[in-house]
Amino acid sequence: ALGLHQEAVIDAQKSSELRPDYGKAYVRLGYSMFQLCNYEGAIKAYQAALVYYPESIASRNYLKKAKCKLDSVRQLQEGQEL
Repeated sequence: ALGLHQEAVIDAQKSSELRPDYGKAYVRLGYSMFQLCNYEGAIKAYQAALVYYPESIASRNYLKKAKCKLDSVRQLQEGQEL
């Protein structure tokens, strides 16, 4: 399954390069990055998605989820550093 998400990231990046204003490419990019636990990348992708595709409820929801996941990861990392 990870391979499919990695391929989807590459495909979505190509789509966004060809059509930078195509919001759905950023939605797909964000989702794939989220599934790969790349929460920073997912946040950036969903933020871009909402610029070009503001009616995307999924982007808003996953943006919140990605921010929560990133906060959790950072808290765990800070706890390990102590």
